[in-house]
Amino acid sequence: MVSASHPWYPQRGSSRCRFFASRRGTPRVMEMPTASAPALRDSALPVAVTGGLGEASNKQHVCFNVFLPSGRFATISCLSTETLKGLQLQIAALLGLKAANPLCDGIPLLHFFRPTFSEFSSLLCLDTLAAELQGCSVQVLQQEHPDWCRHRCFFRHSPAMDWDIEEEITEWLWLFSNGQFRYLRHRYFWNEGVHTWICKLGEVDREEFEGIGSWRCVLLEGGGDSSLEEVVTLEGTAKTWHQSSRDQNAYLQRKIRMTFPKATLLQNYESIFLDP
Repeated sequence: MVSASHPWYPQRGSSRCRFFASRRGTPRVMEMPTASAPALRDSALPVAVTGGLGEASNKQHVCFNVFLPSGRFATISCLSTETLKGLQLQIAALLGLKAANPLCDGIPLLHFFRPTFSEFSSLLCLDTLAAELQGCSVQVLQQEHPDWCRHRCFFRHSPAMDWDIEEEITEWLWLFSNGQFRYLRHRYFWNEGVHTWICKLGEVDREEFEGIGSWRCVLLEGGGDSSLEEVVTLEGTAKTWHQSSRDQNAYLQRKIRMTFPKATLLQNYESIFLDP
C-alpha cells in the first residue's frame, strides 16, 4: 500500500486529487472562450463521461473531445467499439442540443468533422468507431436542412378510385432551402351517405388540405430497438376545404405538426429538384 506521504500519492488540493474527485462526481460540460478545436484534456480537468465506468474491465475505454463552433465542448469516455451513431443522444445532451422532450421534438441532425491540417475538415461517417477517435477533437455541426431533401418537391399519387377503392389521394411536399415548406393534399372519396353505384358515377366528395410553415430534419427514437430515425418535421398552419356532393361545403384553419420519415419519403414518393 502506498503511504499518504509518498510523492506519488495525490495530496489534497493537488491537480491529481481534483481529478480523482471529479471522476466520482456528476458529468459536467465546460464552456470554451473560442471556437478553436480543444486539445484533449489532461487528468487535472473534470471529464464528462458517457460510458459506464462499471463496464467489464476487459473492455477498453477511449476518450475524445466533441465541440461546437460556439466553443462549448465535452469529453466523451466510452467503449472503443461504440460508434458515433450510437453516441448521438449522449453527445447532443452533453452539448446542450437535446430537446426538453426528445420523444416528440427529437434532437438535431448532427454532422461530425475531424479537423485536418488542410483548409477543409473531414466529414466522419456515423459508423466511425470510437477507437478511431482516441485522443482526437471532433467538431459537431447541426444540420437541420440536409442535402437529400433540401430544395426538393416530393410527390405521391394513390391508385385511382374504383369500385373497391374508397379514396384517391394526391400529395405534394415542397421543402425550400430557406427552411419553409408547402404541403398540398387532394383527396377524393365516396360519400358514405349515398354509397350507391349511381352516385359512384358522379357524386364524389372532395377535400383539399394546404399547409405552410417551417421544416427541419431531426432524429427521433424509432421502434423497440431504440435506434434513431431521421425525420422531416413540419410546423405551421393549414387550411382545409371540404366540398360535398350534397352542396355542403366546409372550411377549417388550424395549427399543424406533421412528420415524414426519411425512409418513407425516399421509398414511397417521387422527388424532383426545384429550379433555382
